[in-house]
Amino acid sequence: MRPGLAIVAFWAVLAEFSISYGSYGMVDMDGDGLDDDFEMTCAQRFKPVVYLAQKEEFGPITVDTFLQSCYLRKYGTCGHGGLSSVNISDTAGFCLWETAVSTRYAPCGFKDPDTTLGPCTPATLASEASAQCGGADGCYIRCLGCQETGKCENLGLDQPDAKGTHGAEALKNIPFYVHVFRDTGGTVQIQYWFFYAFNGPTDGFGTHQGDWEHFSIRADAKCLTRLAYVPFAHGTPPPWSNATMGEEGGHAVVYSAINSHATYLTVGTQPGGTPITHDHTSKGERWFPDSLINAGETTCAQSGRRPMRDDTKWVDFTDVWGSNSAFDGSLNNGACDSGPHLQWNEQMPDSFCK
Repeated sequence: MRPGLAIVAFWAVLAEFSISYGSYGMVDMDGDGLDDDFEMTCAQRFKPVVYLAQKEEFGPITVDTFLQSCYLRKYGTCGHGGLSSVNISDTAGFCLWETAVSTRYAPCGFKDPDTTLGPCTPATLASEASAQCGGADGCYIRCLGCQETGKCENLGLDQPDAKGTHGAEALKNIPFYVHVFRDTGGTVQIQYWFFYAFNGPTDGFGTHQGDWEHFSIRADAKCLTRLAYVPFAHGTPPPWSNATMGEEGGHAVVYSAINSHATYLTVGTQPGGTPITHDHTSKGERWFPDSLINAGETTCAQSGRRPMRDDTKWVDFTDVWGSNSAFDGSLNNGACDSGPHLQWNEQMPDSFCK
């Protein structure tokens, strides 16, 4: 081969490798081996359209806005343990602080056993929780103004920030949070995470602060072709599929169940929900944000993975995203629950932190 042709061939191979994973001259702030621009291009290409349910009360919110109302709290030595013995059917739709305090805090003299450590910020939430609480369900965040008022009925259901954002124009400014990583068989997985300030009751069940839901797409190494997708609702998710689904302008269409926000592909009554109820989807407000936030990876010292930047270090927070105080009506019983855990590494290959 002539020297000139050899050089051309070399750069062609290098370009092919770079297109696949963005390896040449790449910027990789989260240490996952993928170029950050490649990740964002990939995420924008397959960004879904989300339809909130008609009559949805609790719209999405940014993590930054939500955390402005939150305080980190450490569990005391009593009133926190197994599930509440109160029958969930007896409390459905009525998460009253008086009931929760009398049930959970009797051994504590009916006083608040937990310690307030201070306000939350996106950059310091995880590190403070790890330092003060051990990072293993030793803390929770109390949000929606309940710390300032001292108590909330129904976990703060009536608080202004619980309502989140509504209206197609306003929803354009509420980002999806994305997690892009190498998946099995040389593929790339893109997870779109949706955050809501409040999980409203479904037929009276499942009330709690904070709500994380997501939808995943698997693409080829160049991130040009969708290979499969999976919506994540409550319970065991369905298998990966690439069956025909609803689309708008080449973007997948998914539906957020009313109040629970679980993700489905169709409108109607869904098999998911709580053990007692079903989810319901319909075509309400359209959520298709102008921007995405790539939060990066959870911290892994072995592999060098880390959050994308300081203001996304909340991905390392391993405790619950919402109040678990009885003074806000939390009974830990499915009807009146604590907040959820963020399962950021859901469906990642087992070797992600090795």
